[in-house]
Amino acid sequence: MAQDADATKLVQYWGEDVDFCFKGVQYELEYIAWALASNAGKLSFTTTNNATFANQYDLDYDVYDFQKQKTSKDWGNPSSADVLGDLRKLVKLAKDKGLNPKFIFMNLDELYKVCSSEQIIKACSSFIANATGSAQTPDLEGVNKMLARQAWLNGLQIRVIDQTVTREFKDKPSVSGNPFADSRIIISEKEVLGSTQYDLLQENVTEGVIRIERGHTVIKKYGTVEPLTEVTLGQADAIPVFDTAYRNLYVRTDAKNWD
Repeated sequence: MAQDADATKLVQYWGEDVDFCFKGVQYELEYIAWALASNAGKLSFTTTNNATFANQYDLDYDVYDFQKQKTSKDWGNPSSADVLGDLRKLVKLAKDKGLNPKFIFMNLDELYKVCSSEQIIKACSSFIANATGSAQTPDLEGVNKMLARQAWLNGLQIRVIDQTVTREFKDKPSVSGNPFADSRIIISEKEVLGSTQYDLLQENVTEGVIRIERGHTVIKKYGTVEPLTEVTLGQADAIPVFDTAYRNLYVRTDAKNWD
């Protein structure tokens, strides 16, 4: 069939729906995982944020009050943000509660705020650069090296969640974005915050339906004669589980209280 460019595009259009449906399931799980984690273990499902998923039950890990913190100043203000001071207080709080924080999770926009902070730029620059006013905005590697030198920060290292997931909706175009909430950080003991728990969907084989399994995802394809249609479904009996929910600190970096 695919003997020229146009025919190849046609075959791809017909055949790529399997990958499209498979990726759609993974995107939804990715969205739930990071939206839940960055909102202190709480996520309300509606048809607005979850059009094709079971949305009659919300997720709420009901974490302890001490786990939800805020910074002293808005980290979005480069001149007044006290990133190092806030981290020092948060590490001390974590230690007092029997935690051993090692990692800071944030999205890419939050990393930009950190790297643009006058305090961080100065801390990452050499004495000569600071004296001559030639300090440059550091990158992630430079910030992590600087943090590792701060004895009171317990060796904290930043991990950036730079994910873009695309999700479908019934009544509007697909939306792409980073599911990790803005102005939030997670301070954690581990790099792996949770796991995907699942069970394979069990069902009777129906004549005329092609069924394949990819990990926890089931793809089904079938058609009808009149009207002539073809349907491809991606389904999974799965949910991200926030295994470290009660071993993290959740911090609003806009200096606002949690709702």
